[in-house]
Amino acid sequence: MGGGLNPFTIWNIHHDILPVTPMASRAPELIQPHSWNEKVDIWALGCLIFQLATNEPLFPVEYFGCTIDEVHGNLRSLMRSLFEHGNEKFAIYISERLPADFGKDNTEKLADFLWSTLQERPEDRESITGLLNHPFLVG
Repeated sequence: MGGGLNPFTIWNIHHDILPVTPMASRAPELIQPHSWNEKVDIWALGCLIFQLATNEPLFPVEYFGCTIDEVHGNLRSLMRSLFEHGNEKFAIYISERLPADFGKDNTEKLADFLWSTLQERPEDRESITGLLNHPFLVG
């Protein structure tokens, strides 16, 4: 049925090549020398949706004139400061950046959706199926 390559087949063929991910959207496992899998895309999706909703990057990284190690160090610091206080503080951080008419219910659903995509450990990030069924997307 359908034909063509399964996206996971492509990932399995090319998983040893670093993905082309904007610096500010890189998952922790891409910043540190760890193995990675398709969950890097879940992280990048969370960063992208945050930026679309707030009109600002989640991790505003200044990298002009910096070494890659300095950029990665800055990213690690930003991640720690943003997530170290848990989901409730993260929800407040998001609500302060959304338009006033976004609504409390939508803000809570968005914060929960993003929190599920932005877990430091890849295995703790939500699956694609879970995200597609998340209340933020299904209403």
